[in-house]
Amino acid sequence: MGKRKLLPDPIAHAIAWARSLSPFAHTLLRKWAWGKLSAPDLQELAVAAEQSGLQDETTEELAALGARGRASQNVQRDLVRKVQTGLVPSSTAVTIPRLDPKSKADDIGQVPVKLPSQWMQLLEAFDIPVHFRYPGEHQEFLEPRLQNHPMFRKNWKEKCISLLFHSDGAAFQNNDSLVTCSFRGLLSSQAGTWIVWSLEALFHNRWPSEDPEGKSLQAHPALESLAGKPILKDGFFAILYGYMGDMEEFQNNLAHIIGNVFYAFLLIGNRQRQFRRLWNFIQSHQRESDHGKPLSSFAMTNLTNPKALSTTYPCLQHVKAAQVRCLVPVARLLVEQLFGDSEQDRHMKAVMKFLDQFYDFLYTAAIIPSGSEGMKAFTSLNRALQSYQWLAAQAVADGKCLWSMVPKHHYSAELAGQARFLNPRFVWCYGSEDYVGTIADLGSTCLRGSPTFHMPFGMAEKLEVAMTLDLALRV
Repeated sequence: MGKRKLLPDPIAHAIAWARSLSPFAHTLLRKWAWGKLSAPDLQELAVAAEQSGLQDETTEELAALGARGRASQNVQRDLVRKVQTGLVPSSTAVTIPRLDPKSKADDIGQVPVKLPSQWMQLLEAFDIPVHFRYPGEHQEFLEPRLQNHPMFRKNWKEKCISLLFHSDGAAFQNNDSLVTCSFRGLLSSQAGTWIVWSLEALFHNRWPSEDPEGKSLQAHPALESLAGKPILKDGFFAILYGYMGDMEEFQNNLAHIIGNVFYAFLLIGNRQRQFRRLWNFIQSHQRESDHGKPLSSFAMTNLTNPKALSTTYPCLQHVKAAQVRCLVPVARLLVEQLFGDSEQDRHMKAVMKFLDQFYDFLYTAAIIPSGSEGMKAFTSLNRALQSYQWLAAQAVADGKCLWSMVPKHHYSAELAGQARFLNPRFVWCYGSEDYVGTIADLGSTCLRGSPTFHMPFGMAEKLEVAMTLDLALRV
């Protein structure tokens, strides 16, 4: 850590408040802020702790909320007035279009947004940006240009146009879906959102004097007072280094691959006996590692539909992503030790061999792989996909529901291309996906007794408390 800066009073007060809490009061407030505990329940537990002999100033204050619980409808209001949130950036109220769920009429309203530029400014106050860099000895990671990148060549273009690519399927009849693909520029004039506005400001390291629509910032006094000033004073600046992705296209394709390998093993003999052999093999060879977590149970229904074997494509279902990843080396051992030497078996061995190599790359290579590492990863995943494609074509020729060519198979090829220049593990967002679920749960606790369009403000209020409690113990 560098020399600690003199912190603004609201931040210093919030840190002091959070650190003064007893472990019991901190736990109560944190559970309430993350939506795990209602305000009346918090007050009731504080009373019980007080009656049990816990002598703590904050706990006594929590027990006194809502006239000691006699006015339970006021507990939430009183609690919000007690907590401090100065450690977290205040929200910017942004006007957006919305749909009234009752009248179905279009309307406009406001939602709270915490701008990335404000978060970065806060983090700089604690010298935290210095910890964003890669911990290895790769100096090129700290440079504003990437080594081994196709852009890093003579006469490379001056401007980079960042694109967003979207693909999704939507059901349009009982037995089919419509796959729609589209793309647009991230910084196009039609995408003038506050988030993009904030990210652009971070890149230029200067607070804008106009809002995303080119209008005055008079409606946002806090931002207007910052216009023209640098956001980060220590020379840091932000670039869009890589798009985070949860690798769903690859993960779901992996579930098809492992599912087909396991199902092929069941076809060697009596299905029930082979399934018991398969489960024993998995238990004997799976190991917990960075690759994933072992399976604790496994049933035929995790693999296929036992009542419709001839019309169901094998695929691992109701198995967590980390558990599917853990099965990659297990499936490779299975095909190498217990499968034969037919052309089909050789392709299954190739799929698992090259897939296992690709996973080794993900968990051992640096964020910027060397040229040889990147090319090996690119080749490994493509060779695995090519053998998968051969197996799928053979299954179609034989009239069997095996090795389904789902769209995610093709999307995995894009992952191979990315791996040449950036290790995908550093930009996937399994953790962020968990955070989305946490926020959704938090939002559901803010719906009680308030209109839907008021929910974001209540959620932002509780989120500020939760983040203050978490950050205060880490800075």
